[in-house]
Amino acid sequence: MFEQVFASLPEGVATTPPGATLGALLEQVDPRAVSPHDTVTLALAWRRQLSHHEARYARAAREAALADPDLPGGRREGYGEFGADELRVALVESRTRVSKLLGQAQTAIEAIPELWAAWDAGLIDADRVRLCVTWTSSLSAEHAASVVRRVLPEAPALTLAGLIERLQQLATALDPLWAERLYENSRRQRRVRARRTESGTVNLSGLDLPLDAGALSTAHVEALALRAKALGHPGLIDTIRADIYLALLSPRPEGWADDALVAHVAANACPTDPRGRRAPVHVGGPPPAGEPADDRPEAEPRDAEPDDAEPDGTDDERETSSRPRGGGTRRSRIELRVGLLTLLGADEKPGFLPGYGVVHAPFARNFARQLCAAEWRVAVTDEEGRLIAALLTRRRPPGYATTPTDVPPIVPRPVVELHVRESELAALRLRDHPTWVAMLTDLQEQLRAWRPPEPRTPDDARRRVPPAALARWIQMRDRTCIFPPCRASALTADIDHTVAVVDDGPTAGANLDAACRHDHRVKHEAGWHLAQPEAGTFVWTSPTGHSYERAPRRVIPDVPDPAPGRYRSSTAPEGLASDEPIWTDDPYPDDARTGRAPPGSPPPRSPLPRTGRLPDEPPF
Repeated sequence: MFEQVFASLPEGVATTPPGATLGALLEQVDPRAVSPHDTVTLALAWRRQLSHHEARYARAAREAALADPDLPGGRREGYGEFGADELRVALVESRTRVSKLLGQAQTAIEAIPELWAAWDAGLIDADRVRLCVTWTSSLSAEHAASVVRRVLPEAPALTLAGLIERLQQLATALDPLWAERLYENSRRQRRVRARRTESGTVNLSGLDLPLDAGALSTAHVEALALRAKALGHPGLIDTIRADIYLALLSPRPEGWADDALVAHVAANACPTDPRGRRAPVHVGGPPPAGEPADDRPEAEPRDAEPDDAEPDGTDDERETSSRPRGGGTRRSRIELRVGLLTLLGADEKPGFLPGYGVVHAPFARNFARQLCAAEWRVAVTDEEGRLIAALLTRRRPPGYATTPTDVPPIVPRPVVELHVRESELAALRLRDHPTWVAMLTDLQEQLRAWRPPEPRTPDDARRRVPPAALARWIQMRDRTCIFPPCRASALTADIDHTVAVVDDGPTAGANLDAACRHDHRVKHEAGWHLAQPEAGTFVWTSPTGHSYERAPRRVIPDVPDPAPGRYRSSTAPEGLASDEPIWTDDPYPDDARTGRAPPGSPPPRSPLPRTGRLPDEPPF
């Protein structure tokens, strides 16, 4: 063991605003000479400085596009048709990329100056600015500014995917009718495109498919793939899904049901395909004796499917394992989160499909009808939207009670999670919702009898595996994996003990958390330490000594009430269906077909599609 001597960071690196002073400090530091702890501080400082420079670069590029030596002051008011051409030459960039840069600069500097100020101050980076611009590009200028201003304080703490979700959530809540029309207009343009890749394979894409049918189809493919794996298919779960997908689309003999299809795929596995993992990933230790080791280091971990319990009084006796039991991943599990009042038609708040994103209220109501056989959970919260009770109900209103018998079961079982404030549930008048009386009465009675599912005896607290009711409480409380940036649904995560059972950690709410498989392993295998100072609050400490807090999550999202603006937002779909052949060089429509302005003449709003993909980039 030897003592290491590290260079010290200049004073003020962590706190100096970006600009010339911070730049001078950073230039003094060799990242290889500082301590592991200080490398993180240094990286954060450089990121602030980089964001500042990118903001200044965007402003300079905008001024270059506005430059006109023949006008007073050498500057025009708008870009003009050919304003971007010199930048194209000077920067050696395409019209699309220059248009993207100028569209972002115009929106951030002129339309939403608060966005540029946060960018210039290093509070957000260029990627987050791009998302704020592109994911509000179809909104009216009034609504776009409202959404971006509201999300700006949250943006630094959100991942890019989380920022997109929050932008969608705010925009949909602000103008529910716009969201519904945009979805319907795009759904009517559904289409299939095929494209040969450079390697000679083919990408077959379904575009603008209905979200409910798409989610159910994805879950069905996943279920069949898991069945094929259970029958002995040796391949990776991804390749099995692809084989199932092709088998479902291929002409099949009359009466060839799913059982025959699964058997056919399992029996015809390609022997040259890479082999998949046969044993679970064991968190915190080596695999049990006799289980084969994984011979593919990057193979996907196998997660366990929890047993779902109906509210028949036996939940506390049934256990859900926080350990893998085999059977594949749970990323395709269908989960719909929506307000009870929204389902009753009392408001138009958006819902959420983990893995798919924000959905508008009419879609949520319709999809809930299709998921009547799902497990229906009800999250009752306080006025701040924090969980105070996790209920289950078997009751369904008329029209929800049965499913068609010809629809194959979805495995794993979907979950519909309704949320409602305690005061709202108490204030509901049954006579106003006659078809929901049985379910609302059931919920009000359950809430009066509710008690937290904590261990009742010392022996209960020493149980390694939490009972179903306690596991469900943790999933609903934590919402997502509790590693700070992770957004994986808690429903698909492991139920983990913050302090391990072997270290006398109790199986109780204040010592349990939901951690996705990777982040569960981060804790056990990568030297991170996890603490839960209060139930639902988590503090992760990295091997370099930095601590990161993950605050409790709201069950009910904070969204504005509908506020239609003076100008209508666009509901034009991004892609158009046609009578053209299925084969195409690019399954995504070009700008000419979408009616967008030429990239060389950037409008005040960004011309990029909401996917953020550049039109001249490869689609796959």
